[in-house]
Amino acid sequence: MTGRMGEIVKKFYQFSDVQQVDVHELVKNPFELETAYSVEQIADRKEKRNANEMQLLCIMQSEQGNCCMIDDRILYEGNSIKGFKVCQISDSTVSLESGDLEITLKLSE
Repeated sequence: MTGRMGEIVKKFYQFSDVQQVDVHELVKNPFELETAYSVEQIADRKEKRNANEMQLLCIMQSEQGNCCMIDDRILYEGNSIKGFKVCQISDSTVSLESGDLEITLKLSE
């Protein structure tokens, strides 16, 4: 065990003469939590939260084609809800997309 400790102490001595960066020269504090988010990150988080909150209640057939009820709204293909466009309504699922994010809501059994 003392051999391993000696190796560790030797490493400290090897790096003791390495030039250190002064605190005022740091670009950012490496120990500080970054809380600033870009506009894209905020929008992405909002889209994902909206997607998780949406509930597919039913799918129906009408003269205009298939429609669905998500939350409290009746929607057809091409309609939008909470930033998502309804792309496809099948017998048991509804496909939605918003930018790069695609989700599929399923009817609960």
